[in-house]
Amino acid sequence: MITLNKATSINVEAFDTLFAASYNTLSEEGFWEMAETLKYKRLMTYDERRDDYLESLTWILDNDLDTDFVIEIKDDGNIIGLAGAQDGSAYDNESYIRLGSFLTAPDNNGSTTWVFSEDYIRARTVFWDEIGINAWIEVNKSINSRMLELANAYRNRIERHCTMEVYEEPYKIPIQIGTSVINFIASQPIPAKIKYTKLES
Repeated sequence: MITLNKATSINVEAFDTLFAASYNTLSEEGFWEMAETLKYKRLMTYDERRDDYLESLTWILDNDLDTDFVIEIKDDGNIIGLAGAQDGSAYDNESYIRLGSFLTAPDNNGSTTWVFSEDYIRARTVFWDEIGINAWIEVNKSINSRMLELANAYRNRIERHCTMEVYEEPYKIPIQIGTSVINFIASQPIPAKIKYTKLES
């Protein structure tokens, strides 16, 4: 059975397994492109990319933020997913959370598409109720992302439990983040978002 909860620590051994399983997809979607362009000015090594992702999750936990948290997804106790998330209060809407790229590994049955399974979709709805939201938004780098392609393929199953809206929306760029970052973001494709909203009972 799949369950979701807010993580209180990062199991590094599980993280390494998840990172390895997700690495090719993250690389293909340019997850580290900004860091490589602005900070490293070269391609990062596997270990640098691994450390960068792990640091982003541990930073959230170490700083005990009001709006940011880490979601841990388990299948009968085995960790099969990790994701950094922000609740909607960061965007003036407390009814949803925003989820960026997340790490996944096969579930206990060896399936890599468990994120579209009935078990996961039901577990996600339970988690929404526990934290008091009715929707979440997944952010994809572009309309051509693999995750968005899969979501459309499983739309009929998903919409038994929630509505699914796909749309493109430009990044909201805080002016204080610096000119180089603003220019880089402006050069990127418009991100595509999937908004899942719980059906009214």
